[in-house]
Amino acid sequence: MEMHNKGTKIKKIRDFHEENRIDGEFPEVPDNVHAMVMETLENLEETNFVKSEKGENAMKIKKRRIIWAAAALAAMFGTTVAAAELFQWNEKAVAYFDNPSQEVQNEMVANNVAVEQMDSATDQGITVSAVQTLQDDNRVYILLDVETENALINSNSGFDTWKVITKDTEAFDNLGAGFAEGTSAANEEEMTHQGYYEINALKAIGREWNEDSIELELGEFVYYTYEDDVETAHVVDGTWKLTIPLGEQTEATTQVHKVGKQVIIQGYPVTLKEVEISPISAVLTFDLNEEMEMIENVYPDEEDVFVYELQLRGFVYDDGERILCGQNGMSGYWDKEAGTDIWQIALSTVIQPERVTAVLLGDAETPLEECAALELK
Repeated sequence: MEMHNKGTKIKKIRDFHEENRIDGEFPEVPDNVHAMVMETLENLEETNFVKSEKGENAMKIKKRRIIWAAAALAAMFGTTVAAAELFQWNEKAVAYFDNPSQEVQNEMVANNVAVEQMDSATDQGITVSAVQTLQDDNRVYILLDVETENALINSNSGFDTWKVITKDTEAFDNLGAGFAEGTSAANEEEMTHQGYYEINALKAIGREWNEDSIELELGEFVYYTYEDDVETAHVVDGTWKLTIPLGEQTEATTQVHKVGKQVIIQGYPVTLKEVEISPISAVLTFDLNEEMEMIENVYPDEEDVFVYELQLRGFVYDDGERILCGQNGMSGYWDKEAGTDIWQIALSTVIQPERVTAVLLGDAETPLEECAALELK
C-alpha cells in the first residue's frame, strides 16, 4: 500500500468517507478522530484491497464495518456521536432541568431534543437572543438571553405581551413565560443588565404536531423602580421578533406503556390505563369513572379535589434508581366518551424513557414491566 505523510493520509481518508457515506450511520467528526477510526479499520484482518479500473490499490470497506466505526466513536465518547460535534447546554437550561449528567445532555443533543438557537432582535436598547430549546412529543422549552443597555432586569421584570406563533393556532394547550429563577440579586430591588427568560409550552393533547419552527413576538418590556416603599412600573415600548427553528423531528423514543394497574385510594380502585414517557414530559391516563366514584366517596364535601395518590412524583430506572421530579406545568382533560382522565405533565428533570420500569404515584410504586403492550413512536 502506498505510503503518505499524515496530512495527505487524513485527506485521502476523508475523501474516501465522503465518497462512500452511508447516510445516518456515520456521524460527522473532526478529521483527526475520523482518521483514527478509519486507520483502525485499515488494520483489521478482514480489510480487503481490490484493484480499481486504473490498477491502483483501493480499500473496500463493507457497510457493516462503517456501522462498526460509528460504534467505535460512540465507545470513545460515551454517546452516539462524537463529543466534539455537540454544543454545550446553557447553564440555565441545565439548572432548570435539575442538572442532568453530561452523558444525558449529550444524548439529548444527539437525538435533537436539545437544539442550539442563534436568532436575536434588538429594539429600544434591549437585545433578546434565542439560546437553546428542548422539545419532545409533548412539550417545547425555549431559553432566551435578554440584555439591556441600562440596568432594567430583576425577577419582577418581563414582557407584558408575548406571543408564540405557530401554523396551527391550537398547537399548544398550556403556555408560561418569565425570567429564570435567580435573576434577581440578593436585594430584589437591585437591577442587572442581563437575565435569562424562559418559555414553557405543552403541546395540545392528541393533536398532530407539524411545526418545524415557531415565531416569537415579544413586546412592552416592563420593569419597576422603588422609592420610599412605592413601586412604580415603567414600560419600554418595543417589539422583538425571533424565529425559532426546532430542527428535524426529534429522534427521542417516546415509550407508551399499556398498564392496566389499579391504584387503591382508601379502599377505592382507580385504574392507571396508560403511561407515556418522553425525555421532558409524561402523559398519564386514568379511568375517569373509577376516579369520579372514588372522589365522591372519599371526598364527598370537597370541590377541586387534589388527589395526592394520583400525582406523578418520579420514576424508577432498570437499576433500581429512583428519579424524583417536580412538575413545571400541567394540562389535561376528561374524555367522557372514552371514560378517561388524561394528564399531560412538564417534567422538571430529563428522563431516559427506555430505562423506566415503574412510576411513582403518591407514595406508591407502580411497575410497568407487566405491560399488556409496549408501543414505541
